[in-house]
Amino acid sequence: MDKNKKRGLWDEAGAIAAVFGFIAILFFYCLMPARNSFSAGKRFILPSNSGFTGIMGIPNAYTLPNNVLRVGFSMEDPYRKFYLTYGLLPNLEITALQTEIMGVDGLPGVPLNEYGYYKDKLFDFKYQFLDESKWLPAFAIGINDPIGNRLYASQYLVASKEIYPFDFTVGFGNGRYGTTPLPPDDKGFGAEIFTHPRSWLKQSMFFWGIQYMPSKKFGLEIAYDPTEYQNQPQDPADQNFFNNDMPVPSKYDFGAVYRPWKWLQIQASYQRGNTVSLNVSMPLNVSKPFIRVFHPQYVNYAFSANETLSEKIINAMEFYDFSNIGMKIDKKRKSLYLQMENNQFFSDRTAAIYAIKALAKVNDGKINRTDVVIEDNYVPILEAKANLKLIKSLMSTIKGANEAGEFMQITVERDIRTVPVKTKDNRIISYKISPSFATSENDLFGRFQYYLGAVAYGIIHPWTGGSIVAGVGADILNNFTTITSPLSIPVRSDMPFYMERRLNLNSLMFQQTAYFSHQIYGKIAAGLLEYEYGGINAQLDKVLFNGNIILGLGGNIVKKRSVGDPFGFGSVPGETPLNHYDTYFLTSVFNFKRLDISLKVKTGRFLAGDYGSEFFLTKYMPNGVEFTGWYSFTNTSMFTDSLNRGYHDLGVSVSIPLRIIIGMESKTRFNYSATPWDRDVAQDVNQYLDLSDFLTGKIFVDKK
Repeated sequence: MDKNKKRGLWDEAGAIAAVFGFIAILFFYCLMPARNSFSAGKRFILPSNSGFTGIMGIPNAYTLPNNVLRVGFSMEDPYRKFYLTYGLLPNLEITALQTEIMGVDGLPGVPLNEYGYYKDKLFDFKYQFLDESKWLPAFAIGINDPIGNRLYASQYLVASKEIYPFDFTVGFGNGRYGTTPLPPDDKGFGAEIFTHPRSWLKQSMFFWGIQYMPSKKFGLEIAYDPTEYQNQPQDPADQNFFNNDMPVPSKYDFGAVYRPWKWLQIQASYQRGNTVSLNVSMPLNVSKPFIRVFHPQYVNYAFSANETLSEKIINAMEFYDFSNIGMKIDKKRKSLYLQMENNQFFSDRTAAIYAIKALAKVNDGKINRTDVVIEDNYVPILEAKANLKLIKSLMSTIKGANEAGEFMQITVERDIRTVPVKTKDNRIISYKISPSFATSENDLFGRFQYYLGAVAYGIIHPWTGGSIVAGVGADILNNFTTITSPLSIPVRSDMPFYMERRLNLNSLMFQQTAYFSHQIYGKIAAGLLEYEYGGINAQLDKVLFNGNIILGLGGNIVKKRSVGDPFGFGSVPGETPLNHYDTYFLTSVFNFKRLDISLKVKTGRFLAGDYGSEFFLTKYMPNGVEFTGWYSFTNTSMFTDSLNRGYHDLGVSVSIPLRIIIGMESKTRFNYSATPWDRDVAQDVNQYLDLSDFLTGKIFVDKK
């Protein structure tokens, strides 16, 4: 018998014996409870080489806790991986992974210093549908790389059981873990475990692993990974690093885990019988502020004794940077109505609480009750009512002052009725800065591209709800280069022409917002709306069912701005822009407040004339951090180029409030997005103020 075949038979026989031995042990020990100082499974929530929770190259049945983010990288020759894994919901984790294959050119004929090594981006999903109990193991289902070229696609079922200090895992999966690689799926979401269960079962193979964690800081791992590296023709590493006729020396992986601190995990392993691997990750609870936010307390100074009550109130509100202040005092009823614009506080609920605390301090006993309406962008967002005498008595102690907000009646999602009052706008001119960072790894631009910059906005408020907005963008880092030829309908693929400038006029427009009662909000904007388009935008949104649903209508009539002239239109190198571009949408937002998740669906006509829908799923953290992922389904038949035809727009982004980094109140956000910039499918005009996003964000930030 051939030596290689003989060794392969022994390897398979050993694997089968190990699997059945493991199943026998698992069956016996399932009768034993998981007893240790941690709750079952928590100590074994470690990253695999690809970021999802697992054991080196295989998954286990555990997932990251809700609102925990894992950031890390691994080196496993020839793969270098960077990953983000996020506990989106209890028992559900999502992984965004970029795999770089060392030694493989990113693009044929393009020098490595232009683009670098071959890169692949993918998403993995895992849901733990059964928690571990005294008698039963945890069970999970996973779907890896379901979209696009699916180089590393698989679907699996896996079970894990902790028997202190060990944890045993056994699973069954196809694709990367199975007998046959899965084909690309550019048209949808590939999940053969649901669409072709018989094929999935026939093509799947077993994998298993054991983890030994005698302490919180140290542990050992062993895993059987059935991946046939020599039989992965879709993987660019197959032809360059793996012999098509020879399997890897071993399918057994061995590793060690070291956790010096709670926020750092280091894993070293020996895999495939010939490869040393390193995996470094940081689990972060992103629901908590990185730095505690400091709130200054208003002091009612003695020299203000000669001021009228109205003057004291205005001074107290200006201390917290409120503007557009209007009030009405009813001396007979001893009541105060106060309406103002929030310019400083990230949360309007927090703004109302501190405003009422300040009112309690300046109150001379002539007011018993107050009604405060907080506005943002000159539309009423929140209403707070309180008994000022009660609030003042509570503030006599530290504990009472901290709990004062619990004794205020705060309304966010319901209709807010305002009272006509004369307002004093002490903020005619304002400004804000919007920093952002974005990356793109794609095959059209020819290399890895990025920018780090910010847009500084200056705003003039000529009257209530009206704004004249001028935005100037500046890039600190920018390596954009222009493409050689535009695509068939280049509504966004020509973006480098605009972005390669370090300084540009991002916007210059007039905007009017309005509140029509019954939770109907409107907005119209005209001018240079963003760096690539100018024209008219209009939106009308209605909040329904206490903020659980938001319905909106909106659209744009725009022209493409000139590349060379910041005030001109239509001059773009290599292309003839259309006379104008029309978009219109029906927007539906479904807010699942208990889960801190919103689903936004935009249906209508996009910039290139493609019709369809785009779905945005956003997770809202208690500290204001937002994670968003999106995916589109549109008719792409009008495109004549192969890059856009059949394509689905997709991407992820994170928005981080500056306040949780600097420890001071601020409404500024830092935005990062990872999305292909070389496509024109499902594109829309960027809005300075998108009503549906604005209202949805307020509902989640200000909810109790």
